[in-house]
Amino acid sequence: MPIPNSVPVPIFSSTVRAQQRQEFHSTSQWVAQSKVFADAASETFSPSVSLISEPQLVPQQVAQLAVSADASPKTTAFSTSESPSILKQVAQATVPSDASSTKTIASTASLIEGMSGMNTEEIERFCSNIGSQAADARFQLQRQQLQQLRDQISERVKTLEEKQQEYETWLKRRNDFISMAEDSLVEVLSKMRPDAAAAQLALMNSLVAASLVLKLSPKVSSTIMNELPPEKSAELTQILVSAQQFSARKNPVN
Repeated sequence: MPIPNSVPVPIFSSTVRAQQRQEFHSTSQWVAQSKVFADAASETFSPSVSLISEPQLVPQQVAQLAVSADASPKTTAFSTSESPSILKQVAQATVPSDASSTKTIASTASLIEGMSGMNTEEIERFCSNIGSQAADARFQLQRQQLQQLRDQISERVKTLEEKQQEYETWLKRRNDFISMAEDSLVEVLSKMRPDAAAAQLALMNSLVAASLVLKLSPKVSSTIMNELPPEKSAELTQILVSAQQFSARKNPVN
């Protein structure tokens, strides 16, 4: 009896099944990485606001994924020699070159230096304006203080002038009164008895008595001097002689 041609039934061992599961897992991982690379490439060519604020985030992720893809086992049909080259091309396309990054950094530094220079000039201008205004305010304050002191001095000088005029007025009145009193007293003494007039002069101050005797006539003064005590008469005579000597020194005779 001939043996019928039957379909060969594959015999799957545990090793083959484990290898198939590993290949399936690697295939799924490669597909997921390819999707991530595609999304990263699309975001690189059309960057969003978040990518503009952090431009180095996506290229670093792509480079890391490319390195991980090279390190993954090539056990599936998709793990050919073409996939690493594609990943490297995508990584190289997404990673910026050194020249462009250097140019961007240089332009940013120049912009920052320009802004700092402008800010420095504005700060210096602001400080100079504030300094001039402060100097003007200080000068104005000192001028006001000097004006106040000048006004106070003027008021005090005016008060002193008023007091001086008042003093001169009172001094003139006193001198007038003294001259009138002396004249009247001289007249009274000249009409008194010599003994009574001598008694009055003996009780007076020596200078006042000498001035009164000097204004009396020689006849009356000699009579009163005879009635005075010898000590008082000698003292008055000494004062009269000293006054005459002083007058002679003050008005010398040519």
